[in-house]
Amino acid sequence: MKMSETRGAFMPPNHIDDEEFILNAMRSNDDWARAIRDHSEIVASDFFRESHREEFEQLVSITGELPDSCYEPRGEEYLRVVLAIGRVRSAAIARRLSQAGNMLARLSFEYQSTDDIPSIFLRARQITNELQRFLNGWGW
Repeated sequence: MKMSETRGAFMPPNHIDDEEFILNAMRSNDDWARAIRDHSEIVASDFFRESHREEFEQLVSITGELPDSCYEPRGEEYLRVVLAIGRVRSAAIARRLSQAGNMLARLSFEYQSTDDIPSIFLRARQITNELQRFLNGWGW
């Protein structure tokens, strides 16, 4: 997972190269596009770049209009796509965990400046519940 610093700022986990590989596979062949759409659990929000999320949604929309095919991709290329999808999805989980951690950390600063402790704990519970729902969607 790439976690680099850019001008002193933390770069959230991402796999841009894998995102581009997935999109290229979908663009290159209707069967690949259908296979990725139908047989993987990747969703637009898994992509780090907004432009990649938008393009993925467009490609899924277009492939929805294509007739079904009995073709199932196999071989080395298929394995590369599956691995790329796994890395993109893993980076999405890491970003979501990081976002939840940042929100909880901000709450600790609010705790120092308010007497309304119950509302801070309620918000912390909401954040962790949202994170749990997100992870449940991944089968965790």
